[in-house]
Amino acid sequence: MFALMVPLIMTGAWAERMTFKAFLIVVIVWPFFVYYPLAHWIWNPAGWLATMGILDFAGGLTIHTSAGVGALVISLYLDKRKMTKEVMAGKSSNLTLTLIGTVLIWAGWYSFNGGSALAANDQSAYALMNTHMSASFSAMVWLTASFATSKMFSMTEVLSGTLAGLAAITPGSGFVSP
Repeated sequence: MFALMVPLIMTGAWAERMTFKAFLIVVIVWPFFVYYPLAHWIWNPAGWLATMGILDFAGGLTIHTSAGVGALVISLYLDKRKMTKEVMAGKSSNLTLTLIGTVLIWAGWYSFNGGSALAANDQSAYALMNTHMSASFSAMVWLTASFATSKMFSMTEVLSGTLAGLAAITPGSGFVSP
């Protein structure tokens, strides 16, 4: 499931800039050339990254980092996106749907990070608390930074900060104390 999720996460970076045929090729090829090797290197105790001490509790490195790097690399090879005045001004195309989507992602992230402990134990509780604290704190920092530059509060910035916090804590959510 995660192997197919990574290319879908990347699609936001190149939506409307890639043909459907090319998209299908990426979705099929990506897991075999990037995700499976990376997951093996990190999650297999004999994997070369695991033997170096690299830890990834809930897939932040194997999923989110590989998706971010992949999205950047693919985007660099595609034509630039046609930008509207609203997008250039940093306005969301539909704030209500953006809010609903972020809330759904945030709620699902609790299951993802907490469930990665594979038990109802202290590690799962740490993962849940760290997930919530990271998303909340990141949202506040992002909003503060945005206000410092624009002198306005923006829900889009709060939601962007929330998602950044979720992605940032995922690899270590079960390994650090709150």
